[in-house]
Amino acid sequence: MKFKFLTLVLIALFSISSVLTSCGKYEEGPNFTLLTKKMRLTGEWTLTALNNEPVIDLPGYSTILSFESDGTYRSTSYFDGESIIEEIGIWEFNSDKTGLIINGSEYMIIKLENKEMKLRVLEMDITYSKN
Repeated sequence: MKFKFLTLVLIALFSISSVLTSCGKYEEGPNFTLLTKKMRLTGEWTLTALNNEPVIDLPGYSTILSFESDGTYRSTSYFDGESIIEEIGIWEFNSDKTGLIINGSEYMIIKLENKEMKLRVLEMDITYSKN
């Protein structure tokens, strides 16, 4: 009797783990999270890499994106602490939530974790870290 119960438990655990690991919608993850896509996206993000190359080559320059839960968006680029470019608008997910539409332009979501996001546009990967 114990053997049948143990076998049943192992089969159930295996089934659940295989379902959870195959749930990822994005190329680089996450495979499983309790946070909604909107909850992970909302907040302030700092540009950290372009095509997997760190942006530290631009001293004094930074770009911060801010996504609000009401669908508003703000992008601000700074040089030596002063705002040099600012864009304000709206954002939404595309119909299957694999893309992010910002002011009418669509970005493919490669990764959307709580602290890291990677978007692709015109064959360029843009990586952000959450502040």
